[in-house]
Amino acid sequence: MHYKLMLMSLILIALHSVDKAQSSDLPLYAGDRLMGGRLALGGLYGADQGYFLVYEQGVKGQFLAPKNISTLLGLGGAIGYSYYDDDWPERRTEHSNLLLLFSGYYHLFLSQNNRLDTYVLLQGGFNIDNDRFESYSVNFADRESRDIGLTLNLGLGMRYFMDPQWSLAGELMFGAGILRLGIDYQL
Repeated sequence: MHYKLMLMSLILIALHSVDKAQSSDLPLYAGDRLMGGRLALGGLYGADQGYFLVYEQGVKGQFLAPKNISTLLGLGGAIGYSYYDDDWPERRTEHSNLLLLFSGYYHLFLSQNNRLDTYVLLQGGFNIDNDRFESYSVNFADRESRDIGLTLNLGLGMRYFMDPQWSLAGELMFGAGILRLGIDYQL
C-alpha cells in the first residue's frame, strides 16, 4: 500500500512540475539510447528490495500508433539483483537472485509535453536463484543450491526528463519488484 502511495505522489509531483511545452518535440526517438539504475521495492522473490541496471534503445517510431498519439517501440535489457537472509534457531539461510532480462518498451506520448514519457514494459528472461543453508544443529545438514528458471514481468512506467539527458523513472510492476524508482541517462 505504501508503495502505491509513493508512486502516485511521484506521478502527481512530476505532472505538477511539468512545464507546458512550446514545441511538439518528443522526449525519445528511434535510435535514442538510455541507461539507468532502479531501486526495486517489494515482491522481489522474497526480498524487500533489489537493484536493476537497465538499457533501452528506441527502435521504431509510430509503432502500432493510435490516431493522434505518437508512439515508439524500444528494445533493451536489464540485470537485476536481490538478497535476503533469515536466522532461525536451528539454521541460517541466505537467498540471492540474479535476473538477466530482455526488455520491450511501448511508449505512448499521451501529453504534448516533451518532458513526459509513459510506457508499457514487458520483460522476460532468466532468474538464477542461489540458496545457502547453514546449520546450527545436528538435525540439519549444511547445503547450497542453485536453480535457473524463467521469469516474466509486466509493468507501467513513466519518465520525467529534467533536461535532454537526465530523467527520473518510476515503474509499477507485476513480477520482479512491485515499485521501481530510478534515474536514466540518455547516451
